[in-house]
Amino acid sequence: MLAIASELKDDLMQFEQLSEVVIRGDSDLEVLITLDDRKIAAYELDIDALIGAISSISTIFPAGAIEEYGTHYYLSTVSGTLDAKELGETILRVGQKQIQLQDIAKVETVLSDPDTISRFDGQRNITISLSKGKDGDSIDLVKQVKELLKQYEQKYESLYFDTFADTSVWIKNRLNNVVSNIAFGLILLFAALFYFINYRIAIVVAIGIPTSFAIGLIGAYYFGFSLNMLTLLGALIALGMLVDEAIVVAENIYRHIEEGKSKTQAAIIGALEMYPAVLTATATTIFAFLPILLISGEVGKFIQILPVMIVILLLSSFVEAFFFLPLHSKQILKVSQKKKNVEKIWQINKRIYGGVLDFILTRRWSSLLVMLSVIISATVLLAKVMKFEFMAPFDTTQVYISGSVGSGKTLVQTEEEVKKLEDAILKNIEYGDDIASLTSIIGLKLDGKNEASMEEFYFQLFLNLHERAPTNLF
Repeated sequence: MLAIASELKDDLMQFEQLSEVVIRGDSDLEVLITLDDRKIAAYELDIDALIGAISSISTIFPAGAIEEYGTHYYLSTVSGTLDAKELGETILRVGQKQIQLQDIAKVETVLSDPDTISRFDGQRNITISLSKGKDGDSIDLVKQVKELLKQYEQKYESLYFDTFADTSVWIKNRLNNVVSNIAFGLILLFAALFYFINYRIAIVVAIGIPTSFAIGLIGAYYFGFSLNMLTLLGALIALGMLVDEAIVVAENIYRHIEEGKSKTQAAIIGALEMYPAVLTATATTIFAFLPILLISGEVGKFIQILPVMIVILLLSSFVEAFFFLPLHSKQILKVSQKKKNVEKIWQINKRIYGGVLDFILTRRWSSLLVMLSVIISATVLLAKVMKFEFMAPFDTTQVYISGSVGSGKTLVQTEEEVKKLEDAILKNIEYGDDIASLTSIIGLKLDGKNEASMEEFYFQLFLNLHERAPTNLF
């Protein structure tokens, strides 16, 4: 199995998107020399001289180092043979006597004690840990790895190959979730535009959405950001704000066309009139998001893409509203004499709003006092009730369990304790219905940054769950 794992590792190293490939549960071949005290005594050999003679058989010499950015490789050379048979036939000179090593010792090639022990579904296995490079694509990389595993399954039919702790699963799920939310938001946005305003204005505004996204994605690319879950989340947050500038400018241009101006004059005058107000509104929104960039530490690095993406999209929508939209408006907008049924709804809204506004203005001091009292009371009440949490709970398909069985325990002793933990998990959770697989690595544990710490009494469990079935309304 170790030879096959080594072969698989060599093939995996051909993938440029991988930065590290490590075999867990691996053991190196080494030559074990076991001295026979009775034979040494029979030959009347000096033990110190014998050990010196054996030490001189094979020697490792440092040959230098290769230094790269972030990586150092140390080179060494070996003098002498590492073959057990040849070592056994080696003639040793101990004092005035000459003997073969195999005459006083047992020489054999064995596997060294492993640094870690890997277990899969309650049985020992060989685990290969893969780490993606900075510029790698997780989803594409997993596809390549699984294609390679299919080839190995056909090549070694007696062995079972599987993947676990596949982070591309939740990346893909969350990307699908964000993309579907964006698509659903666009559908609702277009429906609202076509229903509540002139359909020609709606077309002009709708054209601006993909244009703004295209400009935003180009800007994000040149700033060094990829298309991932956080950039799409930033796009989702900015989605509703993308059309604000376009609606205001398009409505103003349409108003000037209704007043009898030519389409060219209406496009120029309508855009110029809205330019100061829209620029100010866009700037205030941008300034509201920029302080998020001042957050330091790991949290700051994690969420800094959100304000950057929102700012890029707001600027792109501003550019679209004042440079591209006037061109669309000149070609598409024209005065429509047909009245829409929705105008009745607007008339009702205007009457209600006009009545409320008249009531507030005629009783301005009492209205101001009531509004301030409501705002302050609601703020105090919510501050007592609401709890702060960094991220809301969400469903996952992977559970990580790491721990220690106590300092001083050997690798085998740690494995015995981990077996008990595995049994307890499988006893309380239905295997097959909820659990897809259970993998344990003895001898290491991962921290919050997914960096490994190596000790014989550490352990790390990977509990892979089946994906949750979709919840439908009917």
